[in-house]
Amino acid sequence: MLTAIVYSGDALALTALERCVRETGKMKVLGTCQSDTLLLHTVGEQRPDVVFLDIGILGDTGLAVAAALREYAPRTDMVMITDHREYAMDAFELDAVDCLLKPIQAERLMRTVERLRDRYLAQDTHATGFELQCMSEFAVLNTAGDFLRWPTQKAQEMLAFLWYNRKRAVGTSVLAETLWPDVDAVRARNNLYTTIYNMKKVLKQFTGNVICIEKCSGGYQFVSALESDAEYIQARLEKIGQGEFAEDLHSYKQMMVLYTGGLFEAEEYGWSQNMQAYLLELIQKHGLRLSNRLLKMERWREAQEILQHLLLRDPCCEGAHVLLIRVHARAADIAGTRQSYACYCQMMRSEFDVEPRSLAEIVDEESVLRKP
Repeated sequence: MLTAIVYSGDALALTALERCVRETGKMKVLGTCQSDTLLLHTVGEQRPDVVFLDIGILGDTGLAVAAALREYAPRTDMVMITDHREYAMDAFELDAVDCLLKPIQAERLMRTVERLRDRYLAQDTHATGFELQCMSEFAVLNTAGDFLRWPTQKAQEMLAFLWYNRKRAVGTSVLAETLWPDVDAVRARNNLYTTIYNMKKVLKQFTGNVICIEKCSGGYQFVSALESDAEYIQARLEKIGQGEFAEDLHSYKQMMVLYTGGLFEAEEYGWSQNMQAYLLELIQKHGLRLSNRLLKMERWREAQEILQHLLLRDPCCEGAHVLLIRVHARAADIAGTRQSYACYCQMMRSEFDVEPRSLAEIVDEESVLRKP
């Protein structure tokens, strides 16, 4: 069970917040604090997993307490509670896991607790000393940065295919046909057995029992408690849209850092295209929605960063091109508008062989859309 310390400068608010945290049934409250000095002392003594920090009546003073806590205990998670929506962005700039608005809803608090649990499960996974990387390229590495050396490229693809189908066993005939489609069945099966033997040996030497290939009645199955970067990204992206805008934006920016390329992009495995497309669809859908919201809020730079990241991942994303043109136009950036439009025109003609929309049409349509 995760441990917590609860802080508020107001006695009544402190009691109410402590009760809310306890009633989740998933947090052990180690103590409560009503002063910043006592808070820092208690955190140093008790070393909680998370601090629930109520800045509702403190405003800037409460943010100062949060900043002091972040500096004193950088590895301790913070969840901030406030009466004022405008403090949400300040909270995430201090690397808070979440920011809750009063009055606290039990369902909303439970989502925060589940997010905290997910974070610590991921950290427990990393405590094994190994990472499973599926985005951009497929790799297994340890905390020292050493990579597992694949016996052969087919061994690498076989383990990737087993991971891709990790929730079930994969039959020998399916593995053989997928990995050696142009080889006769007998030879393909012999190749498979040799590859499995070598891969199991290498995995044992490099990871111990952290990653295994197990023989079962249905064939072979990938077995590991490790959470890959792809699974983590998918889970986080699927939760975006369930909370406040500031919370979603913070989560999305974290996923931008981790989304370094498509699933197995370097290996170009044809059988992985469905999941690869699904992850790309998630990052694009949320990126366009958040960018459009930032555009309306006149936060040009943040919108540009998201859209440029989308175009880096998929240069043919028409929606990102169009929205980037509008962002530059709204920001009165003439050079940026022209450059973005030129890139859009080149993409439409070279990739889709169609004439692009006019610049006036794109910009004027944006103007119409924002009319009350």
